[in-house]
Amino acid sequence: FLAIFQFNDAPATPAKADLADEHRVFPGDGILPLRQCLKDLRAIRYEGCVSLELYNPEYWARDPMAVAKEGREKTLAVIEQACG
Repeated sequence: FLAIFQFNDAPATPAKADLADEHRVFPGDGILPLRQCLKDLRAIRYEGCVSLELYNPEYWARDPMAVAKEGREKTLAVIEQACG
């Protein structure tokens, strides 16, 4: 049973072995196959929550409302590209 899908992207650097939570970036801004992940979720008829999960300190320095708005827009754009 899958209760929640944590959604974020990962940059091309640092190397995969060196990635940590603080490297998470907005969906669509990195290299993860997010569209395929969403297609796979749809294929298994997932109807749960997609939760934007960002722990990037660069975003913390910005206006929270601006980060939330950008995160929402980018999340919905990736979902739309994947699921039409």
